[in-house]
Amino acid sequence: GVLGDTLTLKDYNYLANTGMNTVSLYDLNTILTTPSLVPHLRTFIAELRSVAGVQFVEAIVSSTTGVTRVVSYQNDTLSIADSRFDGLVTEMEFWAAGSGQTAADVVTVINACRAQNPVRRNPSVAFTYAVYVGWTTTNDVTTLAPVTDVLLIHAYVQNPTTAFGYTQARLT
Repeated sequence: GVLGDTLTLKDYNYLANTGMNTVSLYDLNTILTTPSLVPHLRTFIAELRSVAGVQFVEAIVSSTTGVTRVVSYQNDTLSIADSRFDGLVTEMEFWAAGSGQTAADVVTVINACRAQNPVRRNPSVAFTYAVYVGWTTTNDVTTLAPVTDVLLIHAYVQNPTTAFGYTQARLT
C-alpha cells in the first residue's frame, strides 16, 4: 500500500479472484501532499492494473482543493498512463444533518475537476464522475444527474439479500 501497509501477491490475487474491477482510493490529500508517497501511489495503481487485473481506479475527493491535487497528479508527466486515475468519486455527505454541504456543493467540486481538464489514462475513454450518496431527494438527484456518470449508494447491511430493499428505501 501507499500509507505503510505492505500488499503481497496474495492481496492482489484476492482482488483478481473475486473479480473486483474497480478500486477507489481515500487519503489522497495525505498522499498527494507528501512528495515521498507519490511514487508509491503511481506504483500501487499500476500494480492494481497489471497484477490484480483492476480495470478502473478512482480518486475520492471531498473538496475543490482535493480536485486540484488529483488533477495535478493526473497531469504530471511522471504519471504514466497506467498510474493515472480513471475518474473521481465525491465523498461529501451532504445529506447528513449538520454537514453544511448540499448537492450543489458536489456539483461545484465535479465542475472544478471538469474545468481543470485532467489528463485521461486512456485518451479515448472519458474521465468519469461518481457521487457517493446515503439518502437522496428528488431535488438532489435533479441537481446531480447532469454532472454525474455513476451514482454509488451506500448500503451497509449485514445480509446481502436485504440490500435491494434497504437501497430502495433510501431513494424514495
